[in-house]
Amino acid sequence: NRYDVDFPEEVPEGCVFVLGDNRPISEDSRSSYVSMVDTRHIIGKVIYMLFPFKRPV
Repeated sequence: NRYDVDFPEEVPEGCVFVLGDNRPISEDSRSSYVSMVDTRHIIGKVIYMLFPFKRPV
């Protein structure tokens, strides 16, 4: 296992848990290097989502 975060992991208030789209090699919240992302650091907005087809944005 290349990730050093133990699960289950609790996401603190004001943070998000991010996963990369290529999970075997992504640097994401499963690694203590990235960890949880503070919502104040999120600057984008979803304007188009391909999957899942039936879920509104």
